[in-house]
Amino acid sequence: MSVRVRVLITPVQVLGNRTYTVPVAEPVPLGDLLRGLPLPQNEEREIWEEQHGEPKLRTGLAVLVNGMNVMHSAGLDTEVHDGDRVSLIHGISGG
Repeated sequence: MSVRVRVLITPVQVLGNRTYTVPVAEPVPLGDLLRGLPLPQNEEREIWEEQHGEPKLRTGLAVLVNGMNVMHSAGLDTEVHDGDRVSLIHGISGG
């Protein structure tokens, strides 16, 4: 049983289609799943920032679970299950 996680934050990740398959035996909070990804330290800094001694997801990132942005509902407390697809991307902006 596993969850597939796509990280599309830096150009390297986007061009390389960085995908992780994370084994899960039971539902797990999304935040725990993301904090456990084996990201290089420089890429980890693109995702997490420290606020009041706690890691927080950087502003402007969107997290999709099965195509739905969960940051406006349960956020990092969203439970992910076997077979779910998680995508971590920069929000789109422009002018």
